[in-house]
Amino acid sequence: MKKHDDGKTYTYFSSLPNILSHPYDYVMKADDDDAYFRLLPLASSLQPLPRSDLYYGFVIPSQSMDPFVSYMSGMGFVLSWDLVEWICNAPFMFSRGTRRFSSPTCRVEAGF
Repeated sequence: MKKHDDGKTYTYFSSLPNILSHPYDYVMKADDDDAYFRLLPLASSLQPLPRSDLYYGFVIPSQSMDPFVSYMSGMGFVLSWDLVEWICNAPFMFSRGTRRFSSPTCRVEAGF
């Protein structure tokens, strides 16, 4: 089982606004060792979706009715640029390896 609490995802998203020369509509995070993406169908699936408040990917089923409990499969997911900027500027607090933060209200879209 992979350890998911080492901060790589946060570091990736939070660094993008500072290293990219301009904003993009979306940013994707994908596993590099075991994921294969068909880019044309992925781009086509994003076409009708909003360019803000978007968290898009394959939703892991959850018994909870709390909308903040659902999360995307780690193989890959897409965030709209405004959420990437929010991550970059969010007031994260680290305590005993656990991240605590105020979550934005964002649209969760099940896709690919």
